[in-house]
Amino acid sequence: MNMKNIFSNTVILLLAGIASVYAEFNNPVLDKHADDVTFYVNFDETPNAVLSAGEGTPFRSTGTPDFVPGVSGKALRRGMLHYRGGENADLAASGTLIYLVAPEATMTEKPENGKEPGFLAVAMTGGEGSYTLFSGKMGGQPWGKAPLNSYVQYAHGSKIPHVNCVIDERLKAETWKPGEWQMIAVTWKPGSFAASLNGGNMQYSALQAPMTGTCGEIRLGFGKAEIPAQVILDEVVILNKELTQQQLKEIYDLFKKQLPEK
Repeated sequence: MNMKNIFSNTVILLLAGIASVYAEFNNPVLDKHADDVTFYVNFDETPNAVLSAGEGTPFRSTGTPDFVPGVSGKALRRGMLHYRGGENADLAASGTLIYLVAPEATMTEKPENGKEPGFLAVAMTGGEGSYTLFSGKMGGQPWGKAPLNSYVQYAHGSKIPHVNCVIDERLKAETWKPGEWQMIAVTWKPGSFAASLNGGNMQYSALQAPMTGTCGEIRLGFGKAEIPAQVILDEVVILNKELTQQQLKEIYDLFKKQLPEK
């Protein structure tokens, strides 16, 4: 019996159920690439994955997860959810991560330390802890400097330097408004990875060492403590193929049609 076909048929049935419950919002990644989705969390009913090729229930959390209104139902505000990797994400092959983020409030005053606040929204660790792929906004930068950064960090003892993939500086805390949902995407294939904001131009980076072995853990969220310029996370999808910039732009355009204008 073909397990891939079983999972694909299950995805189609579940998508029909999701559409009937949340008729006002359909995640276009699921509409366009259902057969390639291996992990999908929308936080609407529970923190459990709506779709997963592997285990879909968080095995632990850091802090107490805090949920607030999101794109359609709920979004993750605070706390970090830890999921098993395994079949949910294959970092050694090719794949794509897509998620939405928005600020809880605009930060109108420069913080005392004079630094632009950052965040890490998603992290995936593989190779028995030998590397981690992070995605978010670079912290510790001067006020008004807001580079988004996805990066691969290797185990400290390996002495392999981490690799950045910096893509954009538009998401400044003093101008990014609540409800302005942004789509961040990270793609990877053996030897390199890339990132894009809102389906824009891809920035590619070569890896210092390949991401081999099984993905052990997927972490979603911002940790247990309140962060400056709190950001919320929603509609996290992982696929088992590398999407092109054109495909990401099409997905973002479909997202945008469903999101309220701000």
